[in-house]
Amino acid sequence: MSRAPDLVVHVGLGAAGTLLTSAAALLGAELARQGVRCAQAPDVPSVGGAPLLVTAAAPPPPTDPSDAWAFCSLSPDEVGSVIERSGGRRVRILFSPERQDRLLERSYRDAVAGGYAGTFAERYPRAAEPLLDYGPIARALEALPGVADLQVVPLEYVAAGQIAYVGALLDTLECDRPIDLRPLATWRVPREYGPRGMGIALAMAPHLDTDADRQKVAKYVMSRFSVPVGASPRILPGPDRQAIVHAYRPANRKFFADHAPALSTSSYGGRTGLDMLAATLSPVVVQPAAPPAAPRPTARRAVRSVLGRVRRRLLG
Repeated sequence: MSRAPDLVVHVGLGAAGTLLTSAAALLGAELARQGVRCAQAPDVPSVGGAPLLVTAAAPPPPTDPSDAWAFCSLSPDEVGSVIERSGGRRVRILFSPERQDRLLERSYRDAVAGGYAGTFAERYPRAAEPLLDYGPIARALEALPGVADLQVVPLEYVAAGQIAYVGALLDTLECDRPIDLRPLATWRVPREYGPRGMGIALAMAPHLDTDADRQKVAKYVMSRFSVPVGASPRILPGPDRQAIVHAYRPANRKFFADHAPALSTSSYGGRTGLDMLAATLSPVVVQPAAPPAAPRPTARRAVRSVLGRVRRRLLG
């Protein structure tokens, strides 16, 4: 893309959309200073004279891994609608995949948070069949009218920290100055069940008869036994994970070769590939912006102060 995009649409799998949407809400003022507007699909304004970043939160956890689009924050029709309604002419798609075993694992964790009481195998009996191929998703997005390029920003970048991951996404806006990420110092990163929370939720789920009870338990577990998205320990047994990784290896190699040539085709091939993705970014530590300095006394106030001291000396 020779010119900066006038419309950037983020399409994330799993938690990717929720992370960017949450962070963008805190960065709105900073992005506005950079000349960038933010919107959450489907409510988007026209592009006008300023670049527009469009995000969408994660969908509810799907049950059918053969429908890859069900895991995406936006479908092709929804992205097409965003492009049409905004009038974008130079559109950049940010596509954030997650390795399939991790995506299904996270989706299962979200389902348990919603009251599901079954096992992973019961939820996804076809997990080891290569049904979640990301290549067709990328090709469908690239074929939409107005799309000039597609950039792959894997969710695995979050290994460097949620702020580093968001920064990598925002770098694709091609702003004139680096984006100040200090507003994220107070960011309450979206959370998900940790291992202990999963155990409590699964143990209690069969005994909860009403939605109100399920919501109470979910609120309690999330408040006491959750972890930030991206920090979740893995729950799949090793052999089950390896079966899923092996099944998707050919499709993933082709996906990275065709749509992310700057990244290794082995990025989703095993532990080494994930380590390479994790090392792509450096952690970002931000501190809250310093409060504005107290206003200095004006010259007139300073002079009055001096005269007052002189007067007191003369009269004293």
